[in-house]
Amino acid sequence: MNIIYTTKAKDDLTHIDWRIREKIINELGRNGYRKNYAIRLPGGEYYRLDLENHIVIGQYKQDNFNVLTVLKKQKIKLPHS
Repeated sequence: MNIIYTTKAKDDLTHIDWRIREKIINELGRNGYRKNYAIRLPGGEYYRLDLENHIVIGQYKQDNFNVLTVLKKQKIKLPHS
């Protein structure tokens, strides 16, 4: 299985620290190709991977995993009562 990065995903990865970027790419190469490793998002053909405090969103097409975007996990700020 091949991993294909979209232009958006490549751009997202360039804005991440090189150490973390390298870990994400290595982890995708090791485990990203397995559907049971990724969490399927409801109502669609997209999958989510949680890697190194980042979320990788992609989809499986034939024998490829297409990485669509890489987002940093954000902390949820709740309003004070």
